[in-house]
Amino acid sequence: MLEILDLDGMQARIELASGRNGLVRVKTVVLGDDIAIVGLFNRKSNLSRLHHPIGLKVTQNSENTRMTYESFDLSQAGELATALPLPNRIRNLLESNGMPRPSKEIADELGAALPTVKAVLSKHKGMKWHMIGEGRETKWTVLNR
Repeated sequence: MLEILDLDGMQARIELASGRNGLVRVKTVVLGDDIAIVGLFNRKSNLSRLHHPIGLKVTQNSENTRMTYESFDLSQAGELATALPLPNRIRNLLESNGMPRPSKEIADELGAALPTVKAVLSKHKGMKWHMIGEGRETKWTVLNR
């Protein structure tokens, strides 16, 4: 059986030989006796940009002699999906059924403040999603890839 230490909320300070350092938050979800999902969230980086969250699926064989690591889409792990940055969560929501949504509905479904959602939508307009309509009738949808 896979034993996972209580890593939820743990922060790891990373210091490199070059003097750069950063802060990574670790969150885990155990899916079964031998499978866990680990999310690594870069929260601070002194000399470079923040890296996107990394998801790993950790599987241990039944003899406890080998562990395998595979990349994992954190938006598929319910508990870890809420830890993703808001632009990622908005994009995932808009892609979920392809229907345009008003900003209030987006904020309600993600549990985020409406002014914050509006600011993120405006910031990434034309790059990640686009606006349909104007005023109170405005809806948002994903740009084709």
